[in-house]
Amino acid sequence: LTHKNIITIHDLGEHEGRPYLAMELLEGADLQRRLAQSESMTLVRKLDVVIDLCEAIDFAHKHGVVHRDIKPANIFITTTGSVKILDFGLARLVTSEMTNSNMMMGTLNYMAPEQVRGERADHRSDIFSIGVVLYEMLSGKKAFQGDSFASTLFQILEAAPQPLHEIDPAIPADVIAIVDRTLVKSRE
Repeated sequence: LTHKNIITIHDLGEHEGRPYLAMELLEGADLQRRLAQSESMTLVRKLDVVIDLCEAIDFAHKHGVVHRDIKPANIFITTTGSVKILDFGLARLVTSEMTNSNMMMGTLNYMAPEQVRGERADHRSDIFSIGVVLYEMLSGKKAFQGDSFASTLFQILEAAPQPLHEIDPAIPADVIAIVDRTLVKSRE
């Protein structure tokens, strides 16, 4: 995939029996590190990051690729402010039958309910994960974070996260409506 917001892979292969991947060198930090910094991004900057993320994922979807592991650690912000999506290691071609069903793949806190259930992920799964990332960017906390693996699974499948307007009343209602729509449990 060649897109301004997707990391460029220059080569992949095997050398002396070990696989390798040569990709674009990026300077900056992933969103996970950026969110951990004391200096917060402005609302406009947060939305710009998510817009770039959405454009890249839309491009991937139009080319038949579902990422399946969208999370802050896989979103890189360069020193010039560009956004790059990393790690398509769990990606699946929409036409591929290679992934087993009943197998959970991805990072738990950012998974869509269908991924938790071991069902086939599609573009809607990525949209749910983008909503989870945006929720975290706006609230400063994970949308689905339990005391245990099982309680986190339950939250993803059954519970709604704390309403954003309770966390920060300054978040615009239209932004909250977008986040709420992405976090709907049924992908239908």
